[in-house]
Amino acid sequence: MSLDFVSFIPVSQVSVYAQIPTLREYLLNIGGFPSQGSEIAVNYSCEQELATIISTLQKLDIPFSDQLAGWPPATVFDDLKDKGMVSGNIKRISWLNPKKYLIS
Repeated sequence: MSLDFVSFIPVSQVSVYAQIPTLREYLLNIGGFPSQGSEIAVNYSCEQELATIISTLQKLDIPFSDQLAGWPPATVFDDLKDKGMVSGNIKRISWLNPKKYLIS
């Protein structure tokens, strides 16, 4: 079973852990580039571009990493939602241990 999720959103980039070939191809076609291992990074230059990328991933039903500390992708989504730049809900992925995760 392959696991795909939005793993990290540093400044100016969205990083997606993408194992499904069609998702990888899609991300590469929208300007993404191979990052580390199975990750594809997509650059953005402003908050509106970030919102567009995040909305696309949301429509593809890709889970967003969530954690208790820091600024995980799920929190970035929540922030953009509070600003009215994205809407709806996302799937969230959290790790219980290195081999076990929960999607909600």
